[in-house]
Amino acid sequence: MEDSTMSGRSGIVVKPYRRMDVYQSEEKKQPQTLFPVTDTQTDVLEDRVTSGNLDWLKNSSYKPESQEEKQRHDLPAPVSPEVSDVYQEHSPLGHTESKRQKTADVRSDTSREDNDQRDVVVKRHRKKIKKEKHKHKSKKHKRHRSRSRSRSPAPRYSNVTEKQRKLFQNSDKVFIDEIPGLEAEDAYRIDRKSNKNNYIYGSVVDRHVAKFKRHVNVCLAADDHPTVSLREEKDPGSRVKTHNRYYNKENRKLLRSAPQAVLITNKDSLSDGEMRKEFISVSNTKSVSQVQEENQLKVDIRDQLLDRKSLAYIQGSGVILSEPEDNPIQKSYLWQKNADYNKRLRENPKDVELWIEFVNFQDRFLYEDLSDEKSTLVSMNVKKLPKQVVYEKKIMILKKAMEVNSSCVSLKLRYLELCQSHLEATEVNKELESLLFVYPTDIALWRRYLLYNQSHLASFSVTRVCKLYSTCIQKLIGYQEGSVFSRGSTEGLDRDMLDLFVQYCCFLRQAGHMEKAVGCFQALIEFNLFCPPSLESSHHQDKQNVFESFWDSGISRVGENNARGWKYWSEHPEDLPSSAALTLDTDIEQEEQDLLARNDPKWKMWLNMERLRESVHWLPWRPDVSKDETEEDCQDVERLVLFDDISSVLFTLPTWLHFEIVLQFLLFLWVDMSNDFMVSSVRSTDCQCNLDRVSQILNRNLIPECHGISKSPLLKTYVSSLLEQMVTYFDNDLNSYTVLTAVRLRFFKQCIGDNSSCLKQLKKFGKSLLKEPRNRTNLYVWSEYTALLWEVGGALEARPVVEAALSMHSGSGLGVEVDPGTRCGLVRLHRILTEIILKFPSGDLPVCGERIQNEESEKSAEEARWGLQCFVKGKSIKDPRLSENQLICSLTMKKMMTLLEGYVENLKRDVHGNSGKCVLTLQHFCEFTRCCVLYAWLSQKDMLKESIGIADLALSKVHLLLPDNQSSSPDIQQPRCEPQASNCLRVLEELHKIKVRMVVCHMSTLSAPLSCLRSAINAALSDFPSSPHFLWLFTQTELKMNVSGQLDRFFTHRLKEGAQPILLLIAVLSQVQKLRDLEEQMRKDNLCKDGEDVKISETSMIHRIRAYCDVGRDSILVQNCPLLWRLCLHTEMKYGKRERAKGMFYQALQHCPWAKMLYLDGVALFDEENLLSVTDLIMEKELRLQIPLEEVDILLE
Repeated sequence: MEDSTMSGRSGIVVKPYRRMDVYQSEEKKQPQTLFPVTDTQTDVLEDRVTSGNLDWLKNSSYKPESQEEKQRHDLPAPVSPEVSDVYQEHSPLGHTESKRQKTADVRSDTSREDNDQRDVVVKRHRKKIKKEKHKHKSKKHKRHRSRSRSRSPAPRYSNVTEKQRKLFQNSDKVFIDEIPGLEAEDAYRIDRKSNKNNYIYGSVVDRHVAKFKRHVNVCLAADDHPTVSLREEKDPGSRVKTHNRYYNKENRKLLRSAPQAVLITNKDSLSDGEMRKEFISVSNTKSVSQVQEENQLKVDIRDQLLDRKSLAYIQGSGVILSEPEDNPIQKSYLWQKNADYNKRLRENPKDVELWIEFVNFQDRFLYEDLSDEKSTLVSMNVKKLPKQVVYEKKIMILKKAMEVNSSCVSLKLRYLELCQSHLEATEVNKELESLLFVYPTDIALWRRYLLYNQSHLASFSVTRVCKLYSTCIQKLIGYQEGSVFSRGSTEGLDRDMLDLFVQYCCFLRQAGHMEKAVGCFQALIEFNLFCPPSLESSHHQDKQNVFESFWDSGISRVGENNARGWKYWSEHPEDLPSSAALTLDTDIEQEEQDLLARNDPKWKMWLNMERLRESVHWLPWRPDVSKDETEEDCQDVERLVLFDDISSVLFTLPTWLHFEIVLQFLLFLWVDMSNDFMVSSVRSTDCQCNLDRVSQILNRNLIPECHGISKSPLLKTYVSSLLEQMVTYFDNDLNSYTVLTAVRLRFFKQCIGDNSSCLKQLKKFGKSLLKEPRNRTNLYVWSEYTALLWEVGGALEARPVVEAALSMHSGSGLGVEVDPGTRCGLVRLHRILTEIILKFPSGDLPVCGERIQNEESEKSAEEARWGLQCFVKGKSIKDPRLSENQLICSLTMKKMMTLLEGYVENLKRDVHGNSGKCVLTLQHFCEFTRCCVLYAWLSQKDMLKESIGIADLALSKVHLLLPDNQSSSPDIQQPRCEPQASNCLRVLEELHKIKVRMVVCHMSTLSAPLSCLRSAINAALSDFPSSPHFLWLFTQTELKMNVSGQLDRFFTHRLKEGAQPILLLIAVLSQVQKLRDLEEQMRKDNLCKDGEDVKISETSMIHRIRAYCDVGRDSILVQNCPLLWRLCLHTEMKYGKRERAKGMFYQALQHCPWAKMLYLDGVALFDEENLLSVTDLIMEKELRLQIPLEEVDILLE
């Protein structure tokens, strides 16, 4: 088709060598290209434009004109200056045939002026067109005016058609449909306001597309001396303000705020010539056949300009990259990790744990230090994001997660936890209650709801929280009995209710209402363990009605003197109530008089008397029937525990949980459970709000104890009576009886202490127990007694008892048919004998401590091997010793490994539940593994490596028994693990302790690198990141090195992954230990006088403790832990600043308003200053106040 263009003013037919926007219909849509049309026959002037081959600029869609058409168009015709300027303006490169005609005329009129003068003329003509466009009147150049007058005043256009005239008359139209009778081939016009960026795009409408500013001044394919400029010349006098859509100041600032990136170029793949070039070179010119082929296919120019990913984005499809790009932009580790989370969540949006992990990962942006990145990545200077930005990002992630997982409770809980600081308490409670209405059996949701109301200072009161706990348990009773239908699962609801009950009792104890907490435990044990047989199948309400009469009858309850239980009372109602419960009021009066005689300040007097009464008044007050007392005779009404106080928390437990409720009560009363297998599957320390004493996690006394009950003589009497009654109750269950008898021995040793002076009392009590008929042949009770003798009296006292106990047993005793108590006791006795022979200590060895002195090591090793061989073969240790060789040792080791395989199968069957049989089975497996480790250490050539290998083998086999995705770190938001998983975790933890102990013993006896110990501890921490035992071992190991860098880096890195209560507490305790060591060193250096406190200036330890406190305050899982606030408060007061400690005290009350020990610490640390306000707040929040200030004033008078 012949291309032609007509001027909007003169209607002259012009050549097509100009840029135009063509409106075409969809039926005749022509392909568009990036570059303008170029004639194939170029003259000399065109050759001067660019040097080189211009075949790549050819337009394959343009058909050259025939010779006749060229001659017809080349006829001379008068051309006006306007038309000439239009030709000049719309030429693609500024060199067209019309321009050459105009240049020839100028040369004839001006007597062949040089090229510079010609350029001036061209510039003036452009200026003229620009002035006409803006309608500005100005005088023209005289020379130009005279030249224009010599031209023809009115040109005649003979070649203009009617359709073209119609087009010129409607030049302001945009679409074809607006001009009737216009064909598609005539639908074109001259674009006077050209936008050179339109060359890039395939389809544009000049007036409907945004214009973008071009910042390129040269042609892409130009050589080193370009002569073509694509930027229009602007008059410096006229400054028109243009709108930079994407390149304005604000957008550039936004780009600079993005993370920096470094383009890593693979220099090895580039040649020297390519390295020197500063621009991307254009490939060689395509052949004519290739151009024709592309023309036939009509490929869009965007397919050639855009990369594959951008083109796929425009088309609305995705691209799967099989290989990485050659030159990727390497960003920081955080951004790469963030992108990886996004990718994984797009692939699996239903993974709730991954969503929560992604939310927790955002905390890394707050305090990530990129200076320790690997050398493979370039270190970036990424700015730390503000807390508000991270908070908003977490909110948006959780909203997106809840859209995909609308029925997930944990996501909604996490969302409410983040928003609770910005919402009113009523709004948060309303949201939680609406969730509880939908998911009434979700225990994690109930815990979150109760803890929020318990920790909100403004609305907190003891009465209100007790009602919430009662409402929770009463609702769960309906689902437990089946009277109320639940959409959710009720599996494991009995154990969950027991957990909530224990948490409720811990709340009462911390609030000072110890009498109510003990009364609740007494009522629940009586209600389940001593229920009359006739009422076992009755309805819950009917059982409660009968139990009320028993509770109000005045008869002794469980743990009290002469208590026989609810069952005995119902069968023998004619029996009168026994004497009253234990009271020590007379002794208290004497001690109070002694305190008053000291003449201490008022605040100290009140504090001492409050703690004194707290240590004694922990049992519910009972009227003494022999003295005709009634409930009205009670001087302190708070000591009374009525039926209304305990009726709302009573519920029925299945038989398999009876043993566990007893163990929970013993733990609640601070009975020493040093044997981890006697601890119930759910520990009270799993919940952050239950931690208030250091002794709950470590055997240390770094701060004052909050309760004096554990040292009360009344506690010894009550627990002893309780254990006797429980042993009688479990008399038919041999395994439970055995375990409780061992607890009696352990508790007696706890009461008398570890001093050697108490050895005679321990022997007397132990012999009295062993004389009982059921205990004479009970090897487990003998092993417990031997272990206690070893701890108190040493190896000389324990070894004769071990040999005497082993001489009573005949046969191997290792078969599965033997009862678990006998099997476990036999293995334990042989293990104790082996360690005594090797002179190992009874307790935990100090890390990097003193070496074990054993002058006869070879003889001791031979004797220990013989004892273990007799144990495996079923022989007596008094049999004549045979000569041993390596073959005998190998056969014995092989037999022990075969037995270990059988015990693993036995463990699979008995791992369920928490009965006495389960406790003994678990302990037997660990004790036998410990014997195998000891024998490998004694008999193999590579002692340490072989013994550690056996421990690792046992660990791997127990790992297979764990359910999938079972975590060993407790979390309030995660559901509690099942009994099987809980028992397996306890076995794993004990096996890791055996492994670490073996390494420490080897280092104390022979020698080994410290890396072996660190490797064992790190392996244990990988499985149990919140274990206080392994965390403290790691702390002691690093403190011995006197280099705190690794210890600080460890806790910093672990806290970035997520703050846990135990982890943060050990981190604070490590700094407190360092401060105490520094204080001790200063005392040794005589830097202070005797009895004077050491003045330590603010050091890095103080600042690090403050940082840990800030981390705990911002963490949902730690901010409600009373022990953390107590540690930080005491440390700040002793080594820091008083004002800062006072601020920390008020923060602690805001997060833990129920913890009475915090109020007492406030009085003890700040003296008279806080006495009145603290006592008023205690009474306002309904905490237990033993003695009001008014009573102290009366006593002082």
